[in-house]
Amino acid sequence: MASVKFNLKDVRKVSGSTPIIARVSFSGKSFKYYIGESIPVKYWNFENQHVRQTRDFIDHIHINHLIDKIPPVVSKIHLEFKTEGVNPSVTQFKTRLTARLSDDSESESLLTFFDKFIESKRSQRAENTIKKYITCKNQIIKYSKAKGKTLFFNDINLSFYNDFLAYLYNTLKHSQNTAGKAITIIKAVMNEAVQLGLTKNQFFKTKSFKAPSAKTTKVYLTETEIQTIYNYDFSDNAKLDRVRDILIIGCYTGLRFSDVTRIKKENILARHYKGKDVQIISITAKKTDKQTIVPLKPIVQKIFRKYTIKDNLMMPRAISNQKMNDYIKDVVKAAGIKQTVEIIVNESGQSVAKIFKKWQLVSSHTCRRSFATNALLSGMEKQRIMNITGHVKEKDFDSYVCLTKEELSILSSDDPFFM
Repeated sequence: MASVKFNLKDVRKVSGSTPIIARVSFSGKSFKYYIGESIPVKYWNFENQHVRQTRDFIDHIHINHLIDKIPPVVSKIHLEFKTEGVNPSVTQFKTRLTARLSDDSESESLLTFFDKFIESKRSQRAENTIKKYITCKNQIIKYSKAKGKTLFFNDINLSFYNDFLAYLYNTLKHSQNTAGKAITIIKAVMNEAVQLGLTKNQFFKTKSFKAPSAKTTKVYLTETEIQTIYNYDFSDNAKLDRVRDILIIGCYTGLRFSDVTRIKKENILARHYKGKDVQIISITAKKTDKQTIVPLKPIVQKIFRKYTIKDNLMMPRAISNQKMNDYIKDVVKAAGIKQTVEIIVNESGQSVAKIFKKWQLVSSHTCRRSFATNALLSGMEKQRIMNITGHVKEKDFDSYVCLTKEELSILSSDDPFFM
């Protein structure tokens, strides 16, 4: 048997970096092998013999990858010598190990590195982003099983690109935008592999490897529809009554579903402005970790009072986003919102116009779109709305506004410039 243990050359070094050493043992012999990397002692995890995963030392991804690669290479070399009937000297073993490690940069599978990529991002990315990475990884797993092959870095070429997209469209029935997200993530994974020196394949940077996308039609709830939903009597269905209240709060605050259900009494603040008392909500957005401050409409204050028990605000307990999306459809349908809309959907990579009932298309995200659109229609300045929704880029905010260019132009017709 051959084994490898890792440690630092000088574990007592206070400042600067010290080399990482692999202690390779085989057939009663052993030798020290400098892996070519050095780190400050404080970043070394003595228990698992790896570099600590921390934002303060970004090289941990590259170095841990190298550490993980050495043991299987050592085992393979040991087996080769046994097959050859050779009892190698330390020099022979070390020479072959050095040669093998320098030639082995393309040996890791895409999925193996994908797992390491996801783990390295957990402390740096939002939970929803990590979920998107995992979704993409699962798509690749399904594709690999269907094709009966293991993907390596060098396999990410034009042939893979076309075949993978065809699989997403025709087998998994994904839209162009869903497929585009997968391609974008694969490009990010490959880019990191290049930066770490794991591959020289940069085909993913060519124009041929672009992420497909298509414009989609999004819906919003008008002020009239929101009032209709608010006034509908759900007293015989406590579940839909709670979902309706969450929907109304979202439509009038622009908060995400994940933030609405976290509102507590401490988030509701009273302020004095222009001779009157104003209530605002101040909460740190779960997705962006940024503070969101919104003035509260009387209708929202009324809903909060409904859930205030003994001076303690008790918002309805959180349910999964998927369940929320299902129940919102039930709420809007029950309230009688049955307007039909024609939207563009993507089927097998093609844009197709279809007719739907509006209630079929609403989701928890419709609340933020409704807030942005209705606020703009009311005459509120775009920058003020963006300050509330947390959008930094105007183009990102514009994607939330469910108005045509003609409707947006008409909004400007009462500007003094056009009078």
